[in-house]
This record gives sequence, C-alpha cells and structure tokens, in this order.
Amino acid sequence: MKKLPTCPCRTQCPQCQQFIVTEISTAVSSVTWMVCWMTALVGYGCVGGCCLIPFCMDSMKSTAHKCPKCRSTISTIKRL
Repeated sequence: MKKLPTCPCRTQCPQCQQFIVTEISTAVSSVTWMVCWMTALVGYGCVGGCCLIPFCMDSMKSTAHKCPKCRSTISTIKRL
C-alpha cells in the first residue's frame, strides 16, 4: 500500500478491491496534546485560551482513510 496523503484520494480498497475515493476523519493525537501543553507552559496558552488552537487544526491530528463502500479502514496517518 502506498503512503496516502492527509486529504481524500483515489485508491483501491484492499478489502473489497473497488477503486474508490477515500473518506477521511481526523482524531486528536499525541501531537495535539503536546502542542497544547507546550503553549500553556510557555505562557501564551493562558491568554484567551490559545493553548486550545491545536484542537481546531487538522494538521495536528491523526487522519484515518476509510472505504466509502465497505467502511473498512484503509490507512491511518499518525502524528508523532
């Protein structure tokens, strides 16, 4: 399986063997928490809740690719 990007892409599902465009979903990862804590420790996180910004950014989260036909998970791209 080739390395998939963090956006929906065209590939062949290894389960159902169909050519599909993947569906993606994001989830909080260890990087999200790490950046949150680092921001809070530096002091900027206390000003207006800036330490919560990583939870709003998909680039700080893990991304899962799923097949829209058989709903199986094709790949998960983990941060850190």
